[in-house]
Amino acid sequence: MIPFVHSFSPFSTRRAADQIFVSGIYARQNIRIVGSDPGISACANGGTHISLEDFGILRSFPGTVVLDPCDDVQLAQVVRQTVERKGIFYIRLARKNKTRFYTPGTKFTIGRASLVRDGSDFTILTEGAVCMTEAVRAAELLERNGVHTRILDLFTIKPLDRDAVRKAAEETGA
Repeated sequence: MIPFVHSFSPFSTRRAADQIFVSGIYARQNIRIVGSDPGISACANGGTHISLEDFGILRSFPGTVVLDPCDDVQLAQVVRQTVERKGIFYIRLARKNKTRFYTPGTKFTIGRASLVRDGSDFTILTEGAVCMTEAVRAAELLERNGVHTRILDLFTIKPLDRDAVRKAAEETGA
């Protein structure tokens, strides 16, 4: 049995940080932590529900894997892949997201970036539903102005696919 715990992102990370570290990481447990409505997506609930540092906290803990899937297709695969591994996984979840960026059957690998859109002028690095929505809008606007923008989905925040980032910077110049 692998426990999956869930709450709004500030409650499942910031408020629980010491418990995650001592009872999870230090004790070498196998746990999945789901933080919903990360960033400002729960702002209607007030400042206590806003968490911009949730993934920074969990990234700083040794051995954690931090994931921010952008849609239901990616989320389903990511969850299945976490079950096949041992460790502490933090999954950011935009629970009210209705936008689908990937077609069913698209393959993802934890630790590897996913190419959303190819382009030659520069690259937008993005992750998660909110940022992906804005990246796609920006790329469409730029395309209408003759700027060919690559979008690279870094849904695995830790470990970061540094090779993909480096390659994109080299190939697109920015």
